[in-house]
Amino acid sequence: MQPEAGRGAAALVALNLVLQLFDGLATYVGLHVGFGEGNPILEWAFGLVGPGSALLLFKLNACACLLLIWYLRQSRLAVPALVL
Repeated sequence: MQPEAGRGAAALVALNLVLQLFDGLATYVGLHVGFGEGNPILEWAFGLVGPGSALLLFKLNACACLLLIWYLRQSRLAVPALVL
């Protein structure tokens, strides 16, 4: 991977991590002010473990996937995976 591509991949991972955090917080606040969740799998998980726990588990899973992509950043598919 080129040095520029490495910096680009690092920026994409950081941006995705920040977006995961924002999405989790925005969803949590939205639920508490009366909005619903559009993701049926997450909605199902809310019923099992509660909104806070479900959001935490789902967002930790997403962040772990992002960190796995970062770990495998030498692969030619890493940057396209971050863009999708």
